[in-house]
Amino acid sequence: MKLTDLRDTFAIDDFDSVDTAIMRVVAPGGAETLASITFAGPAHELTRAQSKRMNDLRLYQSTRPRSLRQVEVENVLFIVERIVTWSGIKRRDGDELVEVPFSREAATALLIDPRKGWLFAQCLEFLAAPGSFLPASDSDAAAAACDLPLLASAN
Repeated sequence: MKLTDLRDTFAIDDFDSVDTAIMRVVAPGGAETLASITFAGPAHELTRAQSKRMNDLRLYQSTRPRSLRQVEVENVLFIVERIVTWSGIKRRDGDELVEVPFSREAATALLIDPRKGWLFAQCLEFLAAPGSFLPASDSDAAAAACDLPLLASAN
């Protein structure tokens, strides 16, 4: 796509966030897995409900001290409340791999475990990354959009 084509066809609505986005779970060391977690985007009803809950909680907590455990649970809930579903999440049961069906309880138990800090961090990074919930576009258009201010000032 040419830069002039992008300028001619650009619409701000083309970059509205998507309702959900899939994060591929990457094991420590960078090994790709078949596991994935689907998260609610900024305008999704789960995210809106979370925002309301967090606002209510902030008002309540402004007058009360919190324990370390309360802070840990709130941090995990920040992630869990945004999970729509998951697939390929497995746990070891002896010598067998057992698929873990998604539930808020299962997600909380998994992410509260300090031994799974790598997964907690990966989820948090995904939710915080600016591009996680932007619509997919062809790489040429994305590259042109990223370089647009630089190219415009170079001419």
